[in-house]
Amino acid sequence: MEKLRIQVAAGERHIEALTRGSQGERRLPELLRTLPTDRYVQLFDRRWPHSDANVDAIVVGPFGVAAVDANNWSGNLEVCGTSLKQNGRYRDPHVAGVRGAADAIRASLMQDPSLQDVPVWGVMCFVGEARISSQVDLNYVRLLNGRDLAPFVLSFPARYGPQQADAIHGHLVAHLPPRTGRAPLAELRAPTETVVFLHPWPKVGQSRLYAKDVDGKELGYLDLVTGRLESSPAPWHEILQQLLPHYLQGEAAIIAGKELTPKTIRGIRAFLDAVLGRPSRTQQTQPLIVGRFWANYGKRRLYVDRVDGARTQVGWYDLATNYVSANGDAKDLVAFCGGRFQSFKP
Repeated sequence: MEKLRIQVAAGERHIEALTRGSQGERRLPELLRTLPTDRYVQLFDRRWPHSDANVDAIVVGPFGVAAVDANNWSGNLEVCGTSLKQNGRYRDPHVAGVRGAADAIRASLMQDPSLQDVPVWGVMCFVGEARISSQVDLNYVRLLNGRDLAPFVLSFPARYGPQQADAIHGHLVAHLPPRTGRAPLAELRAPTETVVFLHPWPKVGQSRLYAKDVDGKELGYLDLVTGRLESSPAPWHEILQQLLPHYLQGEAAIIAGKELTPKTIRGIRAFLDAVLGRPSRTQQTQPLIVGRFWANYGKRRLYVDRVDGARTQVGWYDLATNYVSANGDAKDLVAFCGGRFQSFKP
């Protein structure tokens, strides 16, 4: 019984800490409201690159980027040498986490050659009872109280014009989605081509390749064992007809997520040649953007292709870390497809 009471008390303390943290995050928009909206852009509760951790707020402006962590703590704060203490407890891991978030954002920006020198500050902002006596830099993280957050951001001289600041903001929108896991679809432009997602579904005795539209609606599937095509009425039936040969011939083992016997692959090819027509003779009705889900070796990715007569790989999106591997304008396309797929993938 005593052990149970200890566990319950620990759970209650954890819930209380989460509640205080959430209340602290909600105060950030109020603390930043004095920043001029024509020069400063704010993103709230974003997942930072290559992690499930979140950044409470990101401020982008002519000075660069500030990654802000809100702390609704109680008690006393003191800086002892290179350590931060709250009520005598060392909080160094928390400071290191803020520095890690800033480093991850900086590394993400460096993927773009034009953004490699953008400064990123890690900021711990105290919004509860516990207050720091004065602003201080601790292990490359600025510690300050809530009332000093906006003045701190405004204190830096401008080094970027509106166009460069927009580029920084656009990169962060594409690479740091909201913590809910849903990518910022409203802020990414949808492609003009029709978007189709392919998702393998292997089970004992069955192996199917499902197709979904851009909103996650099931369009149909190809049974890789029997070669049967099930799909919605036209025009989607015709779209799948033109699409599937590009992914099954020569790639069945990859799409199915398991090794298929040569006999099975020959059967699939024969079916496609007879029913769908060879790829070289297939009538291309419209260009397509295709996202094909791939999971193996502990990784989960969405590979994005452009299919327009031929199939060309555009890039890939890591569904675990939201990392985008693509060049130039293709980054937005891959980010859109990855975020869209992530929004309806169970």
